[in-house]
Amino acid sequence: MERKFIHEFAFGYLNSFTAMVTAQQLTSDAKINPAQAEQLSNCHIYLICARPSFYFIDGAIKHDKKKLSGEIGYKIEGKEIKFYFEYNWVLEDDAVDVICKYPFREVISINNKGEKVTYVSASIIATSYSSKLDCFSDLSSYEVLYIGQAVGKNGSRNAIERLRNHSTLQKILAQTFYNKPDQEIMLFMYAFEHEQIFSSLDGRSGLINDTDGDDKRFKLAIKNRPNKNQAINMIEAALIRYFQPEYNEKFKESKISPKLKALGKCYDLDMSGIIVEINTENLFYSLYTKTIKKNYHHIVKIDLVSHQQRSSFFRPTGFNALPDIIE
Repeated sequence: MERKFIHEFAFGYLNSFTAMVTAQQLTSDAKINPAQAEQLSNCHIYLICARPSFYFIDGAIKHDKKKLSGEIGYKIEGKEIKFYFEYNWVLEDDAVDVICKYPFREVISINNKGEKVTYVSASIIATSYSSKLDCFSDLSSYEVLYIGQAVGKNGSRNAIERLRNHSTLQKILAQTFYNKPDQEIMLFMYAFEHEQIFSSLDGRSGLINDTDGDDKRFKLAIKNRPNKNQAINMIEAALIRYFQPEYNEKFKESKISPKLKALGKCYDLDMSGIIVEINTENLFYSLYTKTIKKNYHHIVKIDLVSHQQRSSFFRPTGFNALPDIIE
């Protein structure tokens, strides 16, 4: 393959904000405060993920003054694994004691009348404890099951309400409960505010003609860059094609070409590549699927023009192509 232009470019997107919500929180009547709601409303993409389901070990829980301690368990392929924890917890209001009842997912604080005051879940403690481990531990590894847009087609920004009524989420919850009862479902929501344009001039291509036209082409792309909805469509398609989640259907096996409507803007601008990154290192967790290994930094590289037998941004003349390019 040869270059069509001496100058090739790709648009890149990196996650700028991440929120995590448990399926239990999402499907319950729990309220989200205005500050959290505002943050979630700015998210563009969500991932439905699975990890081990955590529970307190019966009889091992103690609360002494300002600290809750004991053991938390979880199962991998049916084999139980336990770890010891200590969690700072000052009993609130009129709470005087704690109890932990079957199915041992929560420790509840109670008052003198035996009434519930508040609670802390094994899942929350496990998430907090995971920061003491590496990003690849059982506590920190999330299998991506489904990827979707947090913004509705009609422009709705209420991602929480949309997900609460999402048929695919309900299907995943039902099938996980039946087929993988030792797992829990978590949702990650991402904002992608960091847009970049990567460009390269290939001096070894031998192309010397029409440099003015090439320059105008690049300036036109900068001036008419994808709008918000177009960018979200591109990001969603790229992530699904990369992770190939179990419950996604669109884009999963698609050949990259102008036939994919989500990539229409790319071809209008004659972009030759898309780069989408999800970095979760600072939050101490990794993502994976059956086809993608665990990692805290995933870089999706989409070659948009290989079907034209044309060298893209990722394929400079005289060098090997960058690894793991999706065509």
